[in-house]
Amino acid sequence: MQSTDTSQDMPQPGQITQLISELTGAAVTSQEGTPLTVTPGVALSVAEVVDDTGSVTIVLVSDLQLTCHVGAALTMLQRDTAESWIEDGRIDETIEENYREVLNVLTSVFNQSGGLHFRLQEHHITPGPLPPRVVMTLLKPAARLDLDLEIPDFGAGRISVVIS
Repeated sequence: MQSTDTSQDMPQPGQITQLISELTGAAVTSQEGTPLTVTPGVALSVAEVVDDTGSVTIVLVSDLQLTCHVGAALTMLQRDTAESWIEDGRIDETIEENYREVLNVLTSVFNQSGGLHFRLQEHHITPGPLPPRVVMTLLKPAARLDLDLEIPDFGAGRISVVIS
């Protein structure tokens, strides 16, 4: 985990793991991971998280595997179904909606008593254009956390939490 001085505290890996475990009903595990980067032609989930002022302060980037596995686990779809979407390199609309809900709840780990409130603003699926404010956050992060997550009975995936 790379970190520099920032007004937003980075959540602990266990907070993210526990929240996803609670939402999916699975004993999710995590370890330090490899940073995700937006690459042309690669399907990723990219979430803009804004503060009370409407500024993008956090970007959550998830790979296709995590998006499909968590989205499937949330509604107890078969692993084979998620694997077929991964094989096709696409994110099913239902899975995208499920994962967006997970991201929405995940923003709660950034909220602190008496501090700024954070909420999910937009959710993008790449490949495709990203707003300049998201690109700037990804190019010049103040802090980042990269995790490899394992969802039992579904599979593994990666998430990067990037703070501007």
